Amino acid sequence: YYPPYQAAVDAGVAAVMCSYNKVNGDHACENGQILTQLLRDELGFKSYVVSDWGGTHNAEKSAKAGLDVEMPNAQYYHDIPGLIQNGTLDAAILDKMATHVLSSMYFSGHFDGLFPPEKFGALGTCLPRQMRTALWR
Repeated sequence: YYPPYQAAVDAGVAAVMCSYNKVNGDHACENGQILTQLLRDELGFKSYVVSDWGGTHNAEKSAKAGLDVEMPNAQYYHDIPGLIQNGTLDAAILDKMATHVLSSMYFSGHFDGLFPPEKFGALGTCLPRQMRTALWR
């Protein structure tokens, strides 16, 4: 299974989605061996990891494992500010998460007004109208 993933990373894939299943006893979105050791360290993936819809089960475990974005909403990731405040999660992890997402946006031209208006439909209702408009500017 390794070569297609390496090829995708080498081609500059902007995001990877982790799944619902468990791998070696851990949920895929909480599995540091897959998300950090294999994907980032061995394959060299630099962008962001997003959960499958409902694939997140624990904010602390997922963030420490390398999950950057929880979908479709922050059911567990809404706990991150509290986890940082009480010392359970290092703020540097949140910095890495933001860097992964913002870097992908930068390299795909979102900050240069290159997000084409005809693609707004792909954003659906996930983003408020004001944010969709800001992406276009």
